[in-house]
Amino acid sequence: MKILHIGLCATPNTMNGFQKAFIDVVGKENYKEIYTGDKDLNVNTLLLFNEFKPDIVFMQIQAPGIITHSVCQIMKDSGAFIINWTGDKRHDVPQWMIDLAPYVSLTSFSNMDDVNIMRSLGFKSEYLEIGYDPEIYKLENESLNMPDIVFMGNNYGRGYFPMSGFRIDMVDFLHQEYGNRFGVYGSGWAYGNGNFNHSQLEEAKAYRGAKIAINCSHFDSLNYNSDRLLRILGSGTACISYNHLGMKETYLNSCAYFNDFNDLKNQINFLLDNTLDRMEMSSLANNFVKNTFTFKHQVENIIKLAV
Repeated sequence: MKILHIGLCATPNTMNGFQKAFIDVVGKENYKEIYTGDKDLNVNTLLLFNEFKPDIVFMQIQAPGIITHSVCQIMKDSGAFIINWTGDKRHDVPQWMIDLAPYVSLTSFSNMDDVNIMRSLGFKSEYLEIGYDPEIYKLENESLNMPDIVFMGNNYGRGYFPMSGFRIDMVDFLHQEYGNRFGVYGSGWAYGNGNFNHSQLEEAKAYRGAKIAINCSHFDSLNYNSDRLLRILGSGTACISYNHLGMKETYLNSCAYFNDFNDLKNQINFLLDNTLDRMEMSSLANNFVKNTFTFKHQVENIIKLAV
């Protein structure tokens, strides 16, 4: 099975976990990649496609004007299975993804709401979860000196996304309730503690240094979670997550869940007061996520979608 990866992370720099996972699953000789930032992307994609003759083309494209309809049609007509995927969630399915859908074999998302919208428009669409790197987000490694409770996420202002205001209120609540025992990390916070957007390795150390990490996405969309959740669980930190749609059915007892701030406070206090319960939950969560949601699992699921 040959795979051509057209992606944001398919850079000429040191390979990341996603690229390594492709090679691990299909073999180095059966994997080629091209970076979406290539200034002659469309021309070079066709040159590489014609030389390599892949069975699957996996496109990880986040914006319009990157790949042309004609290039996708040529690859599709040549017999390759073309998957256009995004792990991001927006208010609406981007129009450019809808416009591109007739020229690819499958349009996939990391949430079911967008999948169902595409299906209602008559296009083939499937769910594909985002993955994480278990070599970075793992139990055994260095840790930083962190507050007991952390939340990592950017603040774009109220109303930017459906749950942006809720997240701001949540951070305010945690700051008031726990003071210096709580730290928020990301851009846009008035009393933020900096961020780890520059380094996954440092982010993993930070999660390992905390007792509890909070998960809350900007959207309450069916089966949607950012890779924040996977990174928390992989790092062996006890996770308390907002009870997003489909969460409990997917992540089972790997997290504690909250519906409101009173729930959140009760869950935090229980885990802080019960070290053994917290450590047991963290260990079970780590085993669950590394056996279910790594980049390798994502690549295996990409192949399943194409066969």
